[in-house]
Parts: sequence; structure tokens; C-alpha cells
Amino acid sequence: MDNPFQPIFERLGSIESLLQRLQQDRDNAQTNTPTTRKIMSLAEFCEYAGLSRQTVYKLTSGQKVPHSKRGKRLYFDREKVDTWLLENQVATHSEIQGKADDYFSSKPVRRRA
Repeated sequence: MDNPFQPIFERLGSIESLLQRLQQDRDNAQTNTPTTRKIMSLAEFCEYAGLSRQTVYKLTSGQKVPHSKRGKRLYFDREKVDTWLLENQVATHSEIQGKADDYFSSKPVRRRA
């Protein structure tokens, strides 16, 4: 007598192999993403920084963002871009309070006569 569950087992086997193949494809795609490369193209930089092409062209023409130009193509070094993106950090309230405390504790107290 044939096992009535045999077709189900065969289908499950094919589904498992398909899932494994999809997992491998996803893993391969993640290792080849632009975020792992050191140098970014204009399109990659726009996506990475969340800026429009027009804004990036304004920044590069004003030399406000670190970039390299080869011919008519723009390239961006990921490390320099990260530094540029984070160079205008805003201090937290606790940092400001700490600086104020340091400032006032280092100044001598003047008493009015």
C-alpha cells in the first residue's frame, strides 16, 4: 500500500530546497551591497545620505561635501562622508549642563562690596 503522505513529503522537500536557495541568494546580495564598498557613486551617495541629486550637485559645486571627480563622474569616500555627515553634532542638554558646570566651577567667585 502506498503512503498517502508521500506527495506531501515531496512537496515539502522542494519547498525547503527553494527556501535554502532564497536564503543563499539573500546572503549573497547582502555581501555585495554598495554599503560594503569604500567608494560610492553619485546614486549610491544620494541614497546613503538621503539627499536628492540636485542637492548633491549644489554641495559638490560649492565644495561643501568631500568628493572626487574623474572625468564627469563624482565619487565619494564612505569614511569621509560619514565624518562630514556627523561634523555638526548638536550637544545634548546634559553635555551643555556639564560644560556650564565646568565653566562656573573654574571661575573664581567675585563678591560685590
